[in-house]
Amino acid sequence: RFAVLSPCPLDLVANTIQCLACAAPQLHSEVSHHLRQTGFLPFLMENIDDFSEVLSGDGVNQGLYGTILAGTECAQGVYMVTMATLDLLTELVQASSKEGKENENLAGVLFILREVFPRYYKWRYVDIGHRKSIGQKCLQLFHKIFNFVNLQTEGSELSSKSGPGMRECCVFSLLFTEAGRALLEIVALGSDSVQQALSQQTSLLEGAGSDLVELIEMSLSVLNRLLLLKPPSLSGHPSPVEQALASSKNGPVPGSGGIGSIPGAASLQSAGQQRHLVATVAQYIYHRHSFRLPSLATLLLKRLATVSPRSILACLGRDAESIRDMFLTRLQAGSEDIQLKVGILELLSVCVDSQPGLIEIFLNVKTQQGDSAKVDITKVFAF
Repeated sequence: RFAVLSPCPLDLVANTIQCLACAAPQLHSEVSHHLRQTGFLPFLMENIDDFSEVLSGDGVNQGLYGTILAGTECAQGVYMVTMATLDLLTELVQASSKEGKENENLAGVLFILREVFPRYYKWRYVDIGHRKSIGQKCLQLFHKIFNFVNLQTEGSELSSKSGPGMRECCVFSLLFTEAGRALLEIVALGSDSVQQALSQQTSLLEGAGSDLVELIEMSLSVLNRLLLLKPPSLSGHPSPVEQALASSKNGPVPGSGGIGSIPGAASLQSAGQQRHLVATVAQYIYHRHSFRLPSLATLLLKRLATVSPRSILACLGRDAESIRDMFLTRLQAGSEDIQLKVGILELLSVCVDSQPGLIEIFLNVKTQQGDSAKVDITKVFAF
């Protein structure tokens, strides 16, 4: 009723949606029913039977929310309705997954993946804090979708449905569409950009630098889950995300255009452009403001060591020894976070089989004639 007014009362609509988001966990059926009647959220005009329809997005109607986003919010630079809608979708996804009805919200999620997440960093903002909130809320939504399978019981009605489910659609979209490029752009910011942003904020715990750290942490976590959940049916088709991670070329994410607007990204636009994406992830080991960032980066390296055909050592290039030294320094430190130490040890255990070059440089193995090798025993024991 309020959304069709001109001009749209953004405050009123946003607060109404927030009320629905609060009610969704307890009154999921009623909230979903009334939302379908209003046509506020995006909806499907036809069934999605395969991934090609997910890629085209032709069957998704933007609903009243899409009209408000394009006609009012982007013009004014105020995104209260978008943030409230992301909260509502997150609650609806979690509540509907318990009943095996998560596909009810598929259209809304596909709209976010096509129209919001790939573009939100390029929008104009009156309050720059809205940009950070939208990015985090998008990533939180993807996390909920990736994890809702743990809430379902065996033999749920989802398994009897034809066509891809919500999680499969989300994974496919992040792997094969512009949403994946947007995710990699955040991952590729690098420790230099983070440090620059942190040095410019006036508070230890709050500011553009801390916001950037939180955003990169969530993007690393989502990327790790994304590589884990790729459907077996797509195993023979490398996605653009996987190609970027396994590429033999250094440089920025192909097609990237929104990084320049991120606070503290100047270093990435200069010398950092020649750094491989995997090396950028590895260099988060230098970060000490948050223990979660190097831990998540190490976890992602472990995943890449398992699934990527490319040598991580080759990706590190001339920074390999300095990165190796920092990993060992943090592993030996008595005050270091236990989660990070465990992650480093798990990474090295995986590299024994899948990344022989990387494990050799960590153990300081020097190859000689034939198959013989000399190992620095003091380095191994210190390790």
